[in-house]
Amino acid sequence: MGMGKLFVVNASVITQKIKWRLPNGRVTALVIGPGAQEEVDAAFDEADRVALINHIETYGGLDISETSQTPPGFSGLAYRWERPASESEITRAHEVDMTRRQKISAREMLNGVKAFDGTMRNIRGLPTGAMVSETTILETAPAGETPPSGGLKSTIIGDVHGGRVDI
Repeated sequence: MGMGKLFVVNASVITQKIKWRLPNGRVTALVIGPGAQEEVDAAFDEADRVALINHIETYGGLDISETSQTPPGFSGLAYRWERPASESEITRAHEVDMTRRQKISAREMLNGVKAFDGTMRNIRGLPTGAMVSETTILETAPAGETPPSGGLKSTIIGDVHGGRVDI
């Protein structure tokens, strides 16, 4: 750990409110907007700043120089001792954070597709090895009118017979 000035960077897309416990037991907070960095107030001594760094690292924060490796648990928070992070360092950390978020979104989207797929297979009594590859949901007609032809269509790929089944 360094000595002296401490800068905390928020490379994420959300405002970060960091609450941490000082060595004397008091709880304090630092609020940093997206893409911003703040110098930790001179009122905090070295032990207070080290406590903040430990807190940030516990929740996925890193020294700004370590963010180029796309660490898996990076939270978008970074820090640097002595001098502010450069604009290019903040941009790089932001790109790393966005890459991580996109991977999480893709994984969660796939989980949603799998859940939908499982429900559709259960409803239709299809084998559990199948997976929905395409889904089209058409608008239903107002009450009293005939719905458009087509309704709900899903294409299932990978059933136990190795073929395609339209439902």
